[in-house]
Amino acid sequence: MSKMLMTTRHRADERFHEAKCWDRWFGEVARARADFADYLRDEEPWEPLSNETASMSVLATAAVRAGLLATTETLCWKHQSDHRKACRGGRLDLWVADPVFRRAWAFEAKQIDARPGTREATIEDAFTRARHDAWEVTGAEGDRFMGLLVVTLPRDKDTTALRERLVRFAHTKTAFAWEVGGGPECKPAFFFIDEAIKPKKAKAPTAA
Repeated sequence: MSKMLMTTRHRADERFHEAKCWDRWFGEVARARADFADYLRDEEPWEPLSNETASMSVLATAAVRAGLLATTETLCWKHQSDHRKACRGGRLDLWVADPVFRRAWAFEAKQIDARPGTREATIEDAFTRARHDAWEVTGAEGDRFMGLLVVTLPRDKDTTALRERLVRFAHTKTAFAWEVGGGPECKPAFFFIDEAIKPKKAKAPTAA
């Protein structure tokens, strides 16, 4: 396989089904990106991970190729911010299921188009917001609820230090992390995944 199409798993707990299942899934992401880019190559240069919506479509395509089920932007129920009032309608960024193992994952996603100077704190903030969003999805939408962050790197700049920060983040701040190529037309990309977490309550203003 071309080095540009290689996938590197930086973190995944082998004790859980997701490790092997998602290895198959993310093993298809690079090829799916390359196929999208190749199909549109004669029209205009196109980055398959150009924004969050496009990225979810690429991930869904790769999931189906790996033998999973997947949908994007599906209608779902979400909790109100305080989890006490009636639920509200919303959209789920990505839903993936293993039809053999009978497990479904509901993903809420964020995306960063990183620059060489992008700080780790910026990455962590976006990842935390994705995990907070996943907390709002109701239990009827899946078996596990996950925050997902997509980070793309520029192709025309020195990203050595940025990549080192992302690899360190993968090993210290995530449960699952993959680095994925996509051919000469695609930016290098990282995918970070972890469980939903409850947002902290905002502090009430103090009296003057």
